[in-house]
Amino acid sequence: MNGAAIASVILELAIAGIQLWMIRKSIVVNKLLSSFWKYLLSGVVMLLVVFIINSHMTMNIFSLVVQMITGMLIYIGLLFILKAPIIKQVYLVFKNNN
Repeated sequence: MNGAAIASVILELAIAGIQLWMIRKSIVVNKLLSSFWKYLLSGVVMLLVVFIINSHMTMNIFSLVVQMITGMLIYIGLLFILKAPIIKQVYLVFKNNN
C-alpha cells in the first residue's frame, strides 16, 4: 500500500515537471515557483498537526471530519499569514463574481 502511494507521488511530480517543461516559454517558471516555500511550509505544518491528531483519535467518521476541517483551517490560515499569491487570486475571483 505504501508503494502505491509513493509511486503516485512520484508520478504526479513527473507530470508536473513535464507540464512545466512544455509551457516554459509561456510563463516565467522562477516567478511561478518563488512562493513555493509558502505552500510547502503550510502543507508540512498541516500534515504534522493532522498526524498528531490522528495518533490520538480512533478512526471513525467523526475523527475523519475533525482531521479534515482542522487540516483545511491550518493550511488556509497559514496561507493568509504568509500572504501566498493564491489568496489574492481567490479574492479577485470572488470580487469579480459579485
